[in-house]
Amino acid sequence: MKSEVKRDFYLMNGKKIESNNIEFLDKVSAPYIYEVIRVIDGVALFSEAHIDRLRESLRSSGYELKLKNSDLISDMNRLIELNGVINQNIKIVCTGFEKEDFDIFMYFILSHYPAKEVYSTGIKTILFKSERENPNAKVMNKELRQRVNKKLQETGAFEALLVDDNGYITEGSRSNFFFIKDNGLYTPPADTVLMGITRKEVIASARELGIELKEERLKANEIDKLDGVFITGTSNDALPIRYIDDIEIMTAENDIMKSIIKKYNEKVKIYIDERK
Repeated sequence: MKSEVKRDFYLMNGKKIESNNIEFLDKVSAPYIYEVIRVIDGVALFSEAHIDRLRESLRSSGYELKLKNSDLISDMNRLIELNGVINQNIKIVCTGFEKEDFDIFMYFILSHYPAKEVYSTGIKTILFKSERENPNAKVMNKELRQRVNKKLQETGAFEALLVDDNGYITEGSRSNFFFIKDNGLYTPPADTVLMGITRKEVIASARELGIELKEERLKANEIDKLDGVFITGTSNDALPIRYIDDIEIMTAENDIMKSIIKKYNEKVKIYIDERK
């Protein structure tokens, strides 16, 4: 974990520690339960919802987050101020579950965001046979992450869509996914995927636009019948897909896709403006 800690300071259980002090970081190893929050213009985006999800991930794994949301938000704001960050991702890691009170690390990580132009062209994705053991908990699976990263490097793809043993696409390796067909918007059932925060906000955006959303599973062999496919994630927002393997889908030109991107961006701006 020490190699992914960026900037000058990190927090361990609320205590400020210089990043070159790796005494505590050396004790952290996967699997651990974590959350990633995007900072835009010095504001931790949708921080309350991210902490709620962290709490649920811990609960579903048999642990309890004793800190209040306000305490963790205060720590995030302190970390942002200590490091003078404007735009970057914060990672919260819960580990040391053998102890009665587990440890909570909070630090900045190397962050990459899609180029602006891909929102009007779309990205390349691949299908990848795998599924999460506990899809509703954000638990680090180092072995899966390494296998996916290797395949992404080999193919030049941006993301891998996970396909379960029954041939259904469940989610991205680090994202949720939606699909558009016959002027309708669909996403896999909530109990089969990690409940992404951007996913939640995109669903809210669709409802505000009057777009009906249905929870429905999609077979990997049915993607050629779609009008659009996109992923959502902390660093990606709502990002249209152009290719799934060799199948081309003109998602970026779809009116539903365009309206969702616009509405979601408006929600982000409002959230940030209210907290600056």
